[in-house]
Amino acid sequence: DGTLIKESSIWRFIHEQLGTLDACEVNKRMYEQGLIDYREWAILDAMAWKGVAEKKLKEIISKVNYVKGVRETFETLKKNGFKIAIISAGLTLITDRIREELGVDYALSNELVFKNGKLTGEVKVSVEYPSKEKAFKRLVRELGLNPCNCIAVGDTNADLYKCCKLKIAFNPKEEVDADVVIQGDDLREILKYVLGFENEFET
Repeated sequence: DGTLIKESSIWRFIHEQLGTLDACEVNKRMYEQGLIDYREWAILDAMAWKGVAEKKLKEIISKVNYVKGVRETFETLKKNGFKIAIISAGLTLITDRIREELGVDYALSNELVFKNGKLTGEVKVSVEYPSKEKAFKRLVRELGLNPCNCIAVGDTNADLYKCCKLKIAFNPKEEVDADVVIQGDDLREILKYVLGFENEFET
């Protein structure tokens, strides 16, 4: 969210489209005040949509636009032998769409639960913000990869995993600890830093 798609939060975008933004703001404040943890926040948000048809949510997701240059960036990375993974505290509704349309190799995010075509109000939380690095480490361990041979791209510190060889902040929302900071509207800007960097990887 905010790196590959123009919406800064897919959760908030769905709330806006369904008219449940008030509930979203209440839940967000409770999380920010430390009254609930991320998992509880996700459950409360999902409960606000209980009974909504899966078809309706997919129609909402279809309105989401990509950041400029995403398709071309992914095509170039794959031609150069890179594997692409999405790790998002957002929802599988959008990461599945990106994976199918753009040929992403791996995706981890949170899954809304449907029964008989309608949302039950439950959610399977696989990626918690701001602890996304735990999900990253779990993925590279399952794939048998060296995390030092990975490049992280994102817009918050939660996306810029400390164990990665190169950390690129793309339009960061906060002050970040990154090797490269890019301010712009085209994801292709990352390519000048990524291509050729595999020579720096550890064997």
